[in-house]
Order: sequence, then structure tokens, then C-alpha cells
Amino acid sequence: MQLTRRLTVAGIDDATRALFPTLRTGDNLARLVFLGAGPFSVSDAGAQLVAALRAARDSDDRETDDTELRHIVGELSTLSRAFSTAWAHGTETLQTAGVVHVDHPVAGAITLGYRITSVKGAPDLVSVVWHGADPAARTLLRRLSSEI
Repeated sequence: MQLTRRLTVAGIDDATRALFPTLRTGDNLARLVFLGAGPFSVSDAGAQLVAALRAARDSDDRETDDTELRHIVGELSTLSRAFSTAWAHGTETLQTAGVVHVDHPVAGAITLGYRITSVKGAPDLVSVVWHGADPAARTLLRRLSSEI
């Protein structure tokens, strides 16, 4: 999966599509998670999503006005108490690897590892690669991948 620095889905590979069948290009992960329609829980991914948006804000050239980023942060601050608290008090550093727990609509609970890498030649994009964090998750991923 490829994400913009504002956490908007820019591209979805087959493995991500199998894991998150309702995720679409153009969806914003922070909006989905904090407004209750996301593939992960706030407790799992919330701090990292806030850290990613903070990193996007902090990387902005101060001469540049990122209206889209300000809109996302403003909307989530207004509509999600969890987001506004994390944004106001968060000190979490963005991690390029970690684990999330996902409730897949068919396979059930899956523990996934992820790794985030930059996309060469596309400074506004990152790539997220998913893998099973335990033997059961790896088996489920193989099964889901074979059904694509």
C-alpha cells in the first residue's frame, strides 16, 4: 500500500486489498481510524497516525501552507476526542515498523507486522508492507492471498 504524507491511500496492492477489502484509493487512514470506520483500532494505531501527521506538519516548509493537512487535523480535532487529545499531548515518535491487530471480516483476528519505507523518487509517498506477526497470521495471510 502507498500512502501520502497526509495518510491518504495512493495505491493498494493485492495483499493489502485481501487484508482490508473495504479500503479504497483516496481514503484517509487517520479519518477512517479516528472516526470509527478504519481497519485498525485507535488503541493500536492512533498514536502512530498522529505521529505521522505531526511529522508531515513538521516537515513542511514554513513558507508553504498545507491546507489539506490543516483541514484533516482540524476535522479530526473537532470530531474525535481521542485524536484531539493525542494531537495536543502526543509525544510519540513515528515508528517505521510495528504491530497492529486487525479484525478481518472473513478470517477474524489477525496480528500483523508492518514496515514503512520511503518511495524512491516520490518524496510525498511511503510504502507500507504487511506481514504476519505470528505463525497463525502467516497462515491466514497465505490463505487470503491465494483467494485474490
